[in-house]
Amino acid sequence: MIFILGFILSGTISDYKESEKIPVEIANSIENIYEEGLYSKKMKKEFNINKFKKRLISIIDSFDEDLRNKSRTSMVAISELSESMTEMEKIGAASSASRIRSEQSNIRKNLMRTYQIKETSFIPAAYAILEILTAGIII
Repeated sequence: MIFILGFILSGTISDYKESEKIPVEIANSIENIYEEGLYSKKMKKEFNINKFKKRLISIIDSFDEDLRNKSRTSMVAISELSESMTEMEKIGAASSASRIRSEQSNIRKNLMRTYQIKETSFIPAAYAILEILTAGIII
């Protein structure tokens, strides 16, 4: 019985631990993307850093909205960042665009994990624990 209880709790505890790390990882990726944008602006003056900043801010705002509601607008905001990467490649900052693409992928992965954790209900696990405890007490 203790083994089953531990097995049920292990799944929920790992989700709680994961949910604490995800916002920090997303913030770190956005910071790295911004640094690459600043570097591109220093190297190529024609790079539009203001539009780039607005796209990053829209990712943060949409992530906040996604956490409050049942929407998934962050994925669209992240995809819009590709336009800035295309601009970087056109002006000759392809290495920065490549690094940004990697960070963009990390953000997508973390968002998908966030959505999954958010949609997972822990009530069935708690209910199963109560059933097991009740059966154990009766037996």
